This record gives sequence, C-alpha cells and structure tokens, in this order.
Amino acid sequence: MAETLILEAKIRKENPVHGCLAIERRLRIEIEAHEKELKIVQDHISFCKKMATLQMEKQQLEEELDRSSLASVSPFDAHSMTRSHLYWHGLVYALFFVFWNKMVVAF
Repeated sequence: MAETLILEAKIRKENPVHGCLAIERRLRIEIEAHEKELKIVQDHISFCKKMATLQMEKQQLEEELDRSSLASVSPFDAHSMTRSHLYWHGLVYALFFVFWNKMVVAF
C-alpha cells in the first residue's frame, strides 16, 4: 500500500494537473492504435488468403483447360476464353485496389 502511495505521489509531482489519469489516457490511446493496427494486419491476412485461393482456383481451371479437348477450339472460342482470363485478372486487381485503399485510409 505504501508503494502505491509513493508511486502516485511521484506521478502527481510529474503531472500535477492530471496525475495518474494522464498515464491511463496515454496508455488507452496506445492500445487503441495497436488494436487498429491489428485489425489492418488481420484484414491483410484475410485478403492474402482470398488471393491465394483465387490463384489456386485459377491454376486448377487452367490445368483442366489444358487437359480437356477445349484446347483445340476455334479462334473465336479461344478469343472468348482470353476475355474470361482478362476478366479474372481485372477482378483480382480490383479486389486488391479496394483493399489497399481501405488500408491506406485506415492509417
């Protein structure tokens, strides 16, 4: 008990207006900042997992396409597959752009 009184007296001497409350507020602000940073990291991990899943699905679809008889289709069908491929690339980049903007705004 005496140690507590001594500590509080030292803190009150350093900060006569707010005393221990100033330290408590500073620590709360630090905790909130770390919680925000943790949320950003968790969102980034989630995003990376989604990207990895999409990449694996894309790779599986490309392997299936290579194995199937669709590899020898007409040029018109090949063109539409290329557009589909570009669509998925655009979707992945759009997801990344949205996530990146959210992460930058959070800071």
